[in-house]
Amino acid sequence: MPEAGGYLSQRFWRIENQAQNISSASRQNYWFASVNLDNQPLNPALDRQITADVCIIGGGFTGLAAAYHLATNNPEKKIVLLEAVCCGYGASGRSGGFADTGVHNLWQIYENEGPEKAREVYDITLEGLETIRHFVQAHGVDCDFASNGSIELANEPSHLEELEEERKLHEQLGLQARLLDKTELQKMIKSDRYVGGLRYPYGASVNPFKLARGMKRVVEEKGVEIFEKSPVRRIRFGNRPAAISELGHVNAQALVIATDSYSPSLGLFKRRVIPMCAYVIATAPLSPKQLDSIGWAGREKLSDLKPVFDYFHLTPEGRIVFGGAGLRYRFGGRICTQAHNPTIKEIKRTLFDVFPQLSGLEIPYGWGGTLGMSYDFLPSVGTIGDHRNIFYAVAYSGEGTVLTQVAGKIINHLYRKEENRLTRLFLVNKPIPRVWPEPFRYLGILGYKFYYKHYGRRPRR
Repeated sequence: MPEAGGYLSQRFWRIENQAQNISSASRQNYWFASVNLDNQPLNPALDRQITADVCIIGGGFTGLAAAYHLATNNPEKKIVLLEAVCCGYGASGRSGGFADTGVHNLWQIYENEGPEKAREVYDITLEGLETIRHFVQAHGVDCDFASNGSIELANEPSHLEELEEERKLHEQLGLQARLLDKTELQKMIKSDRYVGGLRYPYGASVNPFKLARGMKRVVEEKGVEIFEKSPVRRIRFGNRPAAISELGHVNAQALVIATDSYSPSLGLFKRRVIPMCAYVIATAPLSPKQLDSIGWAGREKLSDLKPVFDYFHLTPEGRIVFGGAGLRYRFGGRICTQAHNPTIKEIKRTLFDVFPQLSGLEIPYGWGGTLGMSYDFLPSVGTIGDHRNIFYAVAYSGEGTVLTQVAGKIINHLYRKEENRLTRLFLVNKPIPRVWPEPFRYLGILGYKFYYKHYGRRPRR
């Protein structure tokens, strides 16, 4: 970290032609197309020097959640948010649409830290989910929020043993989960690929871009000033920190770093947050006959237990949104905003392996996005800088839709110097494990992915 008054410079991606980039992304990304992003008016860019009490960098779920709770609890403060393209354009609007509960290494937390800590982590995700539910109901946000539960699918008989262990863990934590044998599962999901499953009543699906745009509307109604098309190039630490964009400058009392996987490009968390690329497809709407052929009347979120796992759900209009084929790392932690055609083709093949009766179904959308991972699969929320006036939340490791909502609450409490159950969570100011520098990081991730794909097992929730 720089000394007080020092700068961090960003080697951010340059947006040479934002209209062209948005148009291309809208053709690839179903969530963007669902709101006709091409024709959505964007807020003006910051083109001058201004002052604020709080400047938030990043208009995804973290930044918008922080803006919401800061504005709600500090209405007298001037809050400014700077977004590089448009709110929700980054990882928040590029996910598979899962609002999941649990975390990837819940078993490890249970074994190393005990049941109370494991339940604490699970409860954080439950709170994040309930925060979304309450927000969309209270503010009339139309984002296709559907709380239909989820099913983890067993690809082979050995997976049934894993699911039974998972069921017992949930029982020990006071959580619900029900084991499904092959006969019961196939009455629900008409696919020969799976031999059983574990159904959870928790979890939801959502159109994440609609949610982000709805959050933007609400925080603006609360007085937050949002500048889109304003990528931040540098930040200044010190008693009076600042965010410097291409054309403007915000002097503030406090900054919120809400850039997750983009943070290393700002010079922050470079050896701690790992930018990983994930890819998703969306089909054309299924006909009534096609829907009947696959069952799935409960519209649960589905994911399987392969080490490189698939995850998929049905939208309200009957499209299948399907992600998988593993995460991809680009040398140097480069950000991905476009589809990776070989990966998209692999995901399409997998979809038709799961539901061969849908062969020939049109798949018009395939897109990519970059999420922030940590070595221990856990996020960190806290403060940095000599003056403790720069707040951050990073490394959601694929669980950002729900965890960002709680992170926004925590950032508000830290800003207000309040101590409560949320600020006492072990995720607050949790050290993020360091990872290797390049080229060892790139080679190590390749080796880990190979081993994990062929010999590993999916982390248990």
